[in-house]
Amino acid sequence: MTTKFACSLSLDVKITTSVVLTILLGLIVYSFLSYSKLIQLSFIAVALGLFFFGLHNYFRSIEISDKEIIIAGPFRAIKIPLSRDSIIQPTANGFKGAIRLFGSGGLFGYTGLYWSKSVGRFSSYVTNRSHSILIDSDSKKIMISPDDVSGFMEAVTQRIIH
Repeated sequence: MTTKFACSLSLDVKITTSVVLTILLGLIVYSFLSYSKLIQLSFIAVALGLFFFGLHNYFRSIEISDKEIIIAGPFRAIKIPLSRDSIIQPTANGFKGAIRLFGSGGLFGYTGLYWSKSVGRFSSYVTNRSHSILIDSDSKKIMISPDDVSGFMEAVTQRIIH
């Protein structure tokens, strides 16, 4: 049996994504008005590359099965094994002062590799920083953000206890 939790985009992620996609679309339109075919194709390739990179790192839901947490996106799923040794806790300040080492800092979410003084190095699959949950298992730290933090914590606790 699996339990599914939605991951909605926060307002800052929606704004960042909208601004970036609008700028990319504007660059494509501008290139058709002003530049040669080679530059037009270059703008289109860059725009499509950024769009699909962001979409590839967009995670829409989190599922909890009896043995793992599955972070699901349109093109891939990340599986995190559940064990009694896992420490799973909500964290309001997980992103405070965080530095992006590699990944996306607002385009469809905050995904990739980050570092913060309070957490250390962690992988992020966050769409709303105010709903952050830190999973610390097997020397790997992962930050996620289900919409229903308390429901997620309850479901995870039930799976780990049984």
